Amino acid sequence: MGVLKDRRRLCRHCGELHSVFDWPDNHRDPAPARSDHPAPFVIRDDIGGINGLFHHGDGKRYDSKSAYRQATRDSGCIEAGGERPQDRSSFRSFEPQVSEQEVFADVCRTLAEHDVSVGSGELV
Repeated sequence: MGVLKDRRRLCRHCGELHSVFDWPDNHRDPAPARSDHPAPFVIRDDIGGINGLFHHGDGKRYDSKSAYRQATRDSGCIEAGGERPQDRSSFRSFEPQVSEQEVFADVCRTLAEHDVSVGSGELV
C-alpha cells in the first residue's frame, strides 16, 4: 500500500482547491432533507407484521393501534406506559419497620445457627 497522497478537489462554494482529507467545515453542503413531505415523522396507525397483534381480552387479532386500544378499553383493561408522571409530593415515603441494628442482629444469629463465622460482629 502506498502513502495517502494529498488529493485536492475544487470547492463549489469558494472556487479554490481544498484537501479531500481536510475539507473546511464551513464549505460542506447542508445535509439532505430526509423526506420531501412537510411532516416526515408521522406516527402511523397500523401495527404491521404478518398477522397483526393478538388481543388477550377478546381473542382477536388487530392490525390497527386505535382498534387495539378500543378493544382494551371495551374488555375492561387498561393500557400502561403512556401516562404522565404524577406529582411526587403525593407519594408516601418508605419508613422501615425495623432498625438496621435489628436486621444486623438477625443476620448474625442466622449465620451463627449455620456455623458461619460472623467476623467482628460490629455494624459497619
